[in-house]
Amino acid sequence: MLPLQPGEKGQLSWAVTSDNVDLGRFAFVHVVAFPAYPLKFREMTCGILVLGPGPLTGGQVVNIVLVASVLCLAGGLALWSASRGPVQGRRATTAGAMRFLALVVLGAMLASLLGAWAVGIALVAIALLMILAMTAATSRMLFSD
Repeated sequence: MLPLQPGEKGQLSWAVTSDNVDLGRFAFVHVVAFPAYPLKFREMTCGILVLGPGPLTGGQVVNIVLVASVLCLAGGLALWSASRGPVQGRRATTAGAMRFLALVVLGAMLASLLGAWAVGIALVAIALLMILAMTAATSRMLFSD
């Protein structure tokens, strides 16, 4: 507990050990800030994914997953654009939509890395809506005959 007077700031820190691990792989923190004028009651929960002992640190795992995601995204775009799909008349429009979707996904990844969760959630929602719209448009084109 960190008692603060109104207007004061403070920082808490503590070591996370194996005794703090819950559900096999997580350490959870629940922080509560009781109200003091002009601030309202606030609470926040944070979780830490605990990796098993191994040669990689958490930062290295994040970097590897990030690079693999970007490479897979670029590879998927390259494979998709190289394919000869049944819908050739609208390939330019579809290719533009796919590139825009890739940018939205990259933006969501960047937002999550920067901790801008509201932006990241909005971008994921946009990506899901785009996927639904592109699926519906593709289905109409394929089955309209």
